[in-house]
Amino acid sequence: MGQIAGIAAILVAAAFTQSVTGFGFGLVSMGVLPLVLGVKFSIPFVAIYALSLTVILFLRHRGKVQGRQMLPLIVGAVAGTPVGVLILKYVPEENIITGLGVMLILYGGWSLLGVTRVKQAIRGGWGYLLGFVSGNLGGAFNIGGPPAIVFVTLKNWEKDELKGSLQFFFIISCSTRLSLYAASHMVTKGVLLYCIYFIPSVALGYFLGLRAYERMDTAMYRKCIYIGLLALGSILLIR
Repeated sequence: MGQIAGIAAILVAAAFTQSVTGFGFGLVSMGVLPLVLGVKFSIPFVAIYALSLTVILFLRHRGKVQGRQMLPLIVGAVAGTPVGVLILKYVPEENIITGLGVMLILYGGWSLLGVTRVKQAIRGGWGYLLGFVSGNLGGAFNIGGPPAIVFVTLKNWEKDELKGSLQFFFIISCSTRLSLYAASHMVTKGVLLYCIYFIPSVALGYFLGLRAYERMDTAMYRKCIYIGLLALGSILLIR
């Protein structure tokens, strides 16, 4: 009973984070769940919830999605994914993960201090580069989200545009990963039953996060994103 309550609490926290910021379900849940459920079980279990929440958030903000401006990011990610698989063969994982962690901490910290306050929206060409890096990291280490998050925070968008556009990108990446997990027979009956069992926990976290998000203005929402990037960078450094 204690284990079930612990899993439920983790899922509430993960869903709350995703609902507020638009990302972070995997960041919160995968830090603990593998210790309880095992890695092979936790990966598809978390991926199913992450994709479900992403679709829900996308539908909620679909009218604000900047699809055309996100296309360079998506094109770059598609091109960068196979390169990421090659990078995994030749570049030590520790070096790349450490470098990414440092970058996220610096960017998140400077942004909170106002150093990187957006004066002019980032040009589309940078989307291809950040998308390519995202594809590299996703293909090699399954952590392609941070470059996409950096990209949208460098746009002069309101909070609904930021959040909705992130979901547009994440739907593609999450769907791809989940399809690969299914093809590898990782999505078992046990995983699906657990997903059904813990729907109330995820729903509670989602609705609590939604209420918190609705109380935020764009400036506060950006601060939440920067704090999330700081947390992600810190986790990458100490993992």
